[in-house]
This record gives sequence, C-alpha cells and structure tokens, in this order.
Amino acid sequence: MKQQEAWKEERERGISKMIGLLKFITCGSVDDGKSTLIGHILYDSKLLYIDQEEALELDSKVGSRGGKIDYSLLLDGLMAEREQGITIDVAYRYFTTEKRSFIVADTPGHEEYTRNMAVGASFADLAVILIDASQGVLVQTRRHARICALMGIRHFVFAVNKMDLVKYDQETFRKIEEQIKELQEELSLANVKIIPVSATEGDNVTTKSDNIPWYTGEPLLEYLETVDVREKSEEEGFYMPVQRVCRPNHTFRGFQGQIESGQISVGDEIVTLPSKEHAKVKSLLIGDKDAQTAEKGRPVTIQLDREVDVSRGCVLANKTELPVSKSFTATVLWMDDGELLPGKEYFVKIGTKEIPGIVTNIQYKIDVNTGEYIPANNPVSVVLADAAQSDVVPQGLGEVLGTLLTNFVANPVSSLMSGNYIGILFWACMFGLAMKNIGSDTTKKFLADTADAVSQVVRWIINLAPFGIMGLVYTNVAGNGLAIFTQYGKLLALLVGTMLFMALIVSPFIIFLYLRCNPYPLVFRCLKESGLTAFFTRSSA
Repeated sequence: MKQQEAWKEERERGISKMIGLLKFITCGSVDDGKSTLIGHILYDSKLLYIDQEEALELDSKVGSRGGKIDYSLLLDGLMAEREQGITIDVAYRYFTTEKRSFIVADTPGHEEYTRNMAVGASFADLAVILIDASQGVLVQTRRHARICALMGIRHFVFAVNKMDLVKYDQETFRKIEEQIKELQEELSLANVKIIPVSATEGDNVTTKSDNIPWYTGEPLLEYLETVDVREKSEEEGFYMPVQRVCRPNHTFRGFQGQIESGQISVGDEIVTLPSKEHAKVKSLLIGDKDAQTAEKGRPVTIQLDREVDVSRGCVLANKTELPVSKSFTATVLWMDDGELLPGKEYFVKIGTKEIPGIVTNIQYKIDVNTGEYIPANNPVSVVLADAAQSDVVPQGLGEVLGTLLTNFVANPVSSLMSGNYIGILFWACMFGLAMKNIGSDTTKKFLADTADAVSQVVRWIINLAPFGIMGLVYTNVAGNGLAIFTQYGKLLALLVGTMLFMALIVSPFIIFLYLRCNPYPLVFRCLKESGLTAFFTRSSA
C-alpha cells in the first residue's frame, strides 16, 4: 500500500513538471512517411508494450522492407490500409514522454481522403507536414498546409523526410527550404520549423543525427516536447459552453463543460447566454473534488445559487463581451459531395449545440490548391433558423407606407414564391375584378373548382400538422431538455393572457358602452363560432 502511494506521489510530481498536452497532426502527400515517422517515435521512445513490439517485429518480416522493421504498421491498422500500403482513416495515438503528453492524428495523404485529413486537423494545435526530399513541395503539400491554416492551426513543422534517399544532401534540403518559405509567406504562417529527417532510419526523429551534421537545430521529438502552442493573445473574461446538465438528485443541478477562456471562482457572478440571467457560483467540482477556482482548459461542474434557464449549448460567461447574434459570416471548408446552396437549410454546430440554419449567400470561393478567390454566382453568411425572417423595425410612417406600396405592386410570381401575402391579396383582387367582367362561366367554374381543390389539400395538410408539430417538439426536447418549456410557457402565458384580456374585458366594455346591455352573451357566442378557430390557426400570430 505504501509502495503504491509513493509511486502515485512520484508520478504526480513528474506530471506537474510536464509542459502540458500537445495535440498534433501528421499530414502531407501520399507515401511521404507519416505513419513511419510516428511509428518510429513510439518505437525509439520505448512507448510500446512487449507484445506490441514483438508483433511489430514479426509482421515486419513479411513486410515491404525486406525484414527490417516497418514502423508504419503501428498505425496502419485497417486491413485495406495494409493491403494498399497507404493510410485511409485517421489513426489517433496517445503517448507520454518524460516532458509531455501527446495526442497525434496520423492522417491520409491521398487526395481522395482529404476530408479525413480535415477532420484530423480540426482538433490539432500543431501540424507536422512531411515532404519527400526527392520530390519537394507538391500540390497536396500546399493543399494540406492551407487546410490546416483554415482550421486555425498556428504552429507548423515541415519535416523534410527521406533524406537518406538523397544522401543527406544539404543543397537539396536548402532548395526545399526555399519552397517552404515561399509557402509560408503565401499562407501567412507565423510559427514554422523546418527539420531534415529520415523516418525509416531514425535520423533527427528522436535524437540528433550524425548523418546530418550541417543541421544545428533540435530533433523532431525534442522540438515537440518544448514548443509552446499557447495563444499569445488570450481572450478576455470567462466563458464555458454547457456540455451537459448534471442532476443526480433533486437538490443538485450542475452545468458541466470545459472552460474555454479565463477562470472562475466560487462566489463569482455569471451571466447565462442567450437568456442573459444572472447568478452566482455556489460550488465548483473538478471531477468529484470540490474546488475554489478553475481555469481555462479544465473540465468542470458549476453549481449556481439559483435556478436559471440553461440547457446543453448555452454559455456561462463572466466579464466578457460575447456577441449574441442570429447570423454570422464564416469561411467554410465544404467537403460534402453535394453543392453548398444559398437558401437551403443545414445543421450548424456551434460550440456544444446543433441547430438548424440557412445559408443566405455565398460571397466567393477559394481554390484550396492555389488560394485563388473565385467570385460566386450568388452573393457565405449563415442565418440561424429563428432569424430567417427579418427583424428590422420600420423607421417612421413613411417607411411603413413605402414598404406597403412596394408589397402591393410586387411581381405576382415573386409574391407567391416569397410569401408576400399583401401582394398575393392585391393581385388576387385585381384578377377577380378583371375576371368578373370578361371571364366566361366555364372559366369561372374552373377557377372555383381549383379553389375548392386547393382548400381540400390545405385541409389534408392541417389534419397532418399535429404529427409535424409532435416531431418538432420531440426533437427540441431531446436536444435541449424540458427547460425549453420555461421560456415557451412564459411567452404562451403572455399571449393567451393578453388575448383573454382583450376578449373578456376590453371588447365587452366597448360593446357595453355602445349597446348599454349585458355584452357577454354576444361575446361568448362570437368566441364559440369564430374565436376558437381564429386562435388555433396561423392567422392568430
């Protein structure tokens, strides 16, 4: 028992001396040696179990290197990968040295699997881009560098691999170095390290190579162990997207997530977004341990001193100016087989929340190979679903009348397509007056029958509407929990209360002043005949 405790203390002391977790990606053109490089790091660092090492040595005997150890077999796990000799899927590996913990994503180099590479880049802080020394910077190299930059990666290591095939020639390396510097300038890459390596032979992988005496920098692993990937400009204030609402019993309600900026302490006041409610932090839990303070990067459970309307996807913030908006402009890496179309609804992943949104326009396209800006046919901003309708408030009577007149004279086809009801009614009246004078009985009967048919279709749709509403409610509750009914309930109570006040108080009072008799029999008769129908139809909105 004492021995276990001593070992635990020693381990904790060692971890406390470590810099922190580094998440990085290996990418580049096909067969540049990405899997071999990571496999060699794992092998040389003695980070394999004995059975893994024995299996690797056994598999290598029938491999492609004539009995020599094939380090790529450690990462190429799929049968299809081994058969083709290439990486297809993203292979994640976790390992720890004396100085740092690592998560590495080994991504495919083939153009066909670029979307898999983009998935790996989305999680990384640093990119190791391999370049074949015998070929130099290729189109796929540029493509991967551009995608990494687009994904927000700010630190790059260009590993010029296969130096053994060019006999460790310094001049060859310098030429490739110039190509990399041109690429760096083109993409505005701020933090770039260029290292000559040989993944198969181990030169400059984990230790300094005697075969490359003209290179005076550190080997790859040493650089990865010491590089500082923390952002120089920290965001102001605290905020945490809520990943989960934890309620183990009726006395505890905690909000769980990872702190993305700043720190939070017990007693601090926070504001909930988007509901903008204020509350104080009652307690903090890191794991199952109480804490007084938690900082950026920590997964934490926050308990507040009062009930607030918060569910998955909401944000807890303090001393920060996070914008709350119904639309935004973004650069999108579009990898789907279908075309990105303006006016089409898509699901938008924002933090920990997934909501429907509509692409309103596409400003331009970027050629991922060349970086060229290509004008789009349709003038990407994204509008969230609840903002699909304009929220602009008219300024003055003149603007109201101008808008009304514009809707009146709008193109009838355009009115039908855009749901301009004023324009539709105007043109319907004009058409009816014209048909009254010149239309034949046959034409009028045809139009009347068409109207009856449309009404029948509408009745069918109305009868099916409850199923659609049930689906929408189910989806909303499944994603956000029962907390959504809090705001909906307040809104519904306000609407219904206002309607009842107008129907049972204001209107009867006006009728009484006019008729000088009990108004309620008339009021109740009207409500029975038409009021309920109006209330439960779209027109009541």
